[in-house]
Amino acid sequence: MAELGLSRLTKHFGETTAVDALDLEVKDREFMTLLGPSGSGKTTVLRMIAGYIEPTAGKVRVGSREVQDRNKPRWPFARRRLSSGRRWMPRR
Repeated sequence: MAELGLSRLTKHFGETTAVDALDLEVKDREFMTLLGPSGSGKTTVLRMIAGYIEPTAGKVRVGSREVQDRNKPRWPFARRRLSSGRRWMPRR
């Protein structure tokens, strides 16, 4: 496993601020949860950690590596060969 670090992580959608300057350190083998009401930015934080969306400002670090590499081309979601999590449902 590796440490996770969020430094001044911010995400704006237009004039709406979804995440505002979040600082967080999760050590190796440490258990952590994100709790909050609907619309508080939990999913947005997780999507930035995973690299699905680009933060407006701040950094996401896993181990010694920064997640968002601004020089790397972004692949469309379908071309990453990732599932939406609904593959187990039978097709009609």
